[in-house]
Amino acid sequence: MIENPKKVLIIRCGAIGDVLHTSEVFRSIKRTYPSCIVHYLTTEIPAKMISADKDIDKIITIEKVKYKDIFQILPQIKNEKYDVIINLQPSFKLRLLAFLARPQHSFNYDKNLDIHAVYNFYKTAGDNIANLTFKNKLKLYIPDEIKENVKRAIPTEKKFIVFTTQAGPVREGKKWRVEKFKELALKIVEKYDVSIILTGTNQDRESLKPFENLHPEIYDLAGRFNILESAAMFSLAEY
Repeated sequence: MIENPKKVLIIRCGAIGDVLHTSEVFRSIKRTYPSCIVHYLTTEIPAKMISADKDIDKIITIEKVKYKDIFQILPQIKNEKYDVIINLQPSFKLRLLAFLARPQHSFNYDKNLDIHAVYNFYKTAGDNIANLTFKNKLKLYIPDEIKENVKRAIPTEKKFIVFTTQAGPVREGKKWRVEKFKELALKIVEKYDVSIILTGTNQDRESLKPFENLHPEIYDLAGRFNILESAAMFSLAEY
């Protein structure tokens, strides 16, 4: 077991939710070893989501998980001279990066479908770094300034519900049809004294056209907010 780590790199790329699920890894390290320097390597979109996190000292971004990207960023990773690298990505390329960076210690995530992902990620650190403790509570840091800016941009004084329709490039098997969202939105605003806010990216706007002029309490804000601002909007929503 490693005691008193000095400088740690955590690696996780890909889905935003997966990166959020790894947060107990760096929080447990900071709780136990407050002076430990913690860096996080991820791709651009998840990096924006954790950009304000107080438990991360530096975020390093990689464009894609391809060999050319791995070897391009390798000198930077080696120069940081990490004593511990925790790779939370089941990827040979990122395992290779962790190995070639030559830290004193390197640990790789072992996916276990019998336990929740949050605890599974934590175990990669908890099984190898002494005295860590697990708290099953996820937290995303959103600066107050961003919350206030988003609050002012919300076009309703009513309580509101956020709809994420997955109208964009999501696998068809994971989508609920936009027409079904449309029916549900109408039923909600007609039955309850609330507003509906549609969110998404600029690419979603075309697919959300069925909502145009549907009801005065249904607002399309797709493409209006970045990833952290969207998280702020979710935090302000009733549901």
